[in-house]
Amino acid sequence: MNQEAHDILVDASLKGIPKCKNILAVGPARCVQGVLLEAAGVAVCGPEAGTIKWVNKAVKVFTDFGIVRSFVPCPHGCSEKFTEMGLMLHLNNDHDDDFLDIARKLLVVDPTTA
Repeated sequence: MNQEAHDILVDASLKGIPKCKNILAVGPARCVQGVLLEAAGVAVCGPEAGTIKWVNKAVKVFTDFGIVRSFVPCPHGCSEKFTEMGLMLHLNNDHDDDFLDIARKLLVVDPTTA
């Protein structure tokens, strides 16, 4: 992910945004994907969420945030490898890492050298 995505996750942690699991948003709580999508102006709740139009916007957001599709290992030592977005969800849902932990565990890639 790029520095902007990293900073958004750190900011969410500093603001005390509650974290939820297995769903983009519930009340004020957000999952890691929900934080990034909302920061980019994509609705995480409401009638548009989950539609084809929404999915296309989400893919663009993750591309803009430099979230890569190459496979990376879990920093907790799990035997599986994940795409970067898959790893974010795995850390959020399966290991219950908070936004700051996720930001710390994912490599920030400089797009000028990637």
